[in-house]
Amino acid sequence: MDATENGDDQSNSTEEVKQSPATIETPHPAIDGGAGTKYCHKKQKNWPQRIEAICAILLVFITGFYAYYAKKQAKAATDTLGEIIKQYPEIKKSADAAHSASIVSKTALYSVQRAYLTFPPSPQVALIPFPGGRALMVEMPIDNAGATQAHKLKDRVACELTMGPLPNDFTFPDKKGECGTPWVATGANVVPAKDRIFSQEVFIEEKIWQEFIQQNLGPWRGRRGAPDHPTRGINFYGWVTYRDIFPDSPVHLTEFCRDLTILVVQPQSVTHSWGYCPTHNCTDEDCPDYKERIQIAETAPTYHPPQYRRKKGK
Repeated sequence: MDATENGDDQSNSTEEVKQSPATIETPHPAIDGGAGTKYCHKKQKNWPQRIEAICAILLVFITGFYAYYAKKQAKAATDTLGEIIKQYPEIKKSADAAHSASIVSKTALYSVQRAYLTFPPSPQVALIPFPGGRALMVEMPIDNAGATQAHKLKDRVACELTMGPLPNDFTFPDKKGECGTPWVATGANVVPAKDRIFSQEVFIEEKIWQEFIQQNLGPWRGRRGAPDHPTRGINFYGWVTYRDIFPDSPVHLTEFCRDLTILVVQPQSVTHSWGYCPTHNCTDEDCPDYKERIQIAETAPTYHPPQYRRKKGK
């Protein structure tokens, strides 16, 4: 009986040992649903902070890279500037040479292409009959020796009757009345290249030119107006202002003065010869009174005579 009992006990023990693992219950801890929800919410709240942190780190890297790049660029610029500074004398020298060459080229072109008004050596002289006698009409040709047209001309002429030569301090004033002209003439707006017009006229009465002829017929001919034998002198002078085709060029001025040396009047002809006065034969800024003449030409009363500039050609 004991054996049987023991046998049963052994059988039971064996059965207990051989029980399937699937039947063994595994204890599970209790799951707290509320705690899980809080954890998820906390995790979601931390994402913006993590993004900000990542952005900050990226910004630090970008700033560092930019600073490095800027440093490299600054060094390259400094090196380039240093080379430029070293080469500056040569660069400036080349620039000055190019500028000078440009000025020379422009000046050369301007001098070749500009209008250039001149007065020939001798005026034109004609004997004009009047009811009370005869007078010598004197006018000066104005030639455009330049390559382009001259325009906006203004001119004025006068004569000076002396005993002996002109005084050294003579100022060549514009004159009205006898041996002068009452206005600044504007009769020719354009003078083509290589063409000619004529100035205003002055009239010398017969008494004066007869004195010149009689007083210069002696053995001292060629010494007219010498201090030991002063004789009648006839001087004809004037000026013209004009512009050329270049818009940035100044107003031009040409002045003249001629001294009558020989005069022979015949019924059908007049023979005459003129010399240059010591002064008042100049152009532009070479004339001592350039600014004064330009101002007079711009401000003085002007007139356009109907018969003015009736002659052309040479």
